[in-house]
Amino acid sequence: MVKKVIFALLLTALVFGTVLVHAAPQEKYGGPKCEYLKIAINRAGGLEKVKEGLGTTNIKIGALIPLSGALASFADEQYAAKLAVRDINTCFKELGLPFHVTLIVEDTQTMPQIALEKARKLVNIDHVHMIVGPATSAAVGTLQDVINTELKVILMSHSSTSPLVRFNNEAAIKKMGYSYVFFSVSSDLFQGKALASVVHSFGYKKVVFFYRNDDYGRGFALAFKQAFENLGGKAYLIPYDPNARSYLAELRSIYNYNPQAIVWLAFDEIKVILRQALTLGLQKYPWFFTEAVKGPALLADPVVAKILAIKHVLGTAPYTAGNFIKYYESVYGKAPVEFSDTLYDAVWLVTLGALRAASFNPNLMEHAIIEMSYIYKGFSGQKSMNAIYQEPLTTSYSIWTVKIVNGKPTFVDVGFWSPSTGLKLYEKIVPK
Repeated sequence: MVKKVIFALLLTALVFGTVLVHAAPQEKYGGPKCEYLKIAINRAGGLEKVKEGLGTTNIKIGALIPLSGALASFADEQYAAKLAVRDINTCFKELGLPFHVTLIVEDTQTMPQIALEKARKLVNIDHVHMIVGPATSAAVGTLQDVINTELKVILMSHSSTSPLVRFNNEAAIKKMGYSYVFFSVSSDLFQGKALASVVHSFGYKKVVFFYRNDDYGRGFALAFKQAFENLGGKAYLIPYDPNARSYLAELRSIYNYNPQAIVWLAFDEIKVILRQALTLGLQKYPWFFTEAVKGPALLADPVVAKILAIKHVLGTAPYTAGNFIKYYESVYGKAPVEFSDTLYDAVWLVTLGALRAASFNPNLMEHAIIEMSYIYKGFSGQKSMNAIYQEPLTTSYSIWTVKIVNGKPTFVDVGFWSPSTGLKLYEKIVPK
């Protein structure tokens, strides 16, 4: 009799395990484990306490995504959020948990004021419990006070990287004792060092940093300048109005500094900027780029794309693991845009925070998210967060270039940078 019971238990475990593997494909690709959901619930005191605390089994998440405007080329980020919701709901089902995540996507039009309007709609009309996004630091900067004092929900941006909005978080926590704004990506205090290391590695000592004059651009420019000058170089900063139709005046001023190289920071307007740069002969300088230009807009103009490949341009971007790319491609049949993995992880983290807190109260969720971040490992890596800026403690970056592959301009990773390893280039490449 005992043997039969043991056999039955083993058979049940085997069947359950098999179903879970098939139902949770993200785990097969090295993504987050369904087990994290159970851990959060257990730490909260059990299923009944979580159900009672949440007051609902339907967890509503709003997503602020740039479906149009200056970052329209990143609109496909929405599919990463939808994929995370699908995977979480699959995990809930297979774990026998009664919860369900609902996602409501709103277009920010890549405009801070529109992001604010859509955030108010999500909270006051759609009654979401938390928000992921928005994409830009300018939008996050506009939202921070409103989130903390008016809307009072957790917001986690997946691609706002400006140090300036981190400093806002620090100031809010010192003043009020809390901030409901989180980041699933580290700030450009790290990426500034990575890009400065790349530029400096080729012996350039004098460069121009050409950037859009907003929170993202100003924050990155200052981070790069500090890092590059700590290495013994000199960086001249040239801001431009992102709403301008022409950038010729600012581009001409580059010649005033007689630089050895140019670093470009832009959104989708990069295609216009580089076209105008070519008319001024600025292609004679080596070019470097930040992560925001690593999207379809940069390769949209075949003439510019070919020149980029010939020039051996180099850029930095938060490292995206190959297993996430393969997983995303297996679902959607195409590669993800930049920051898709950090958006995917943001959806998981806010969900885990609500479960662990057994509440949508942002004061409780704030601490719960930080706690769960030390357990969680997602597609974008470990997410252990500090309590000052409420962002991951560390990160890593890929070094990319543009090559013509099978007749098509393609982004290709050629190196890696992390705070612990420093810069490593996988192939010999010299910017022209």
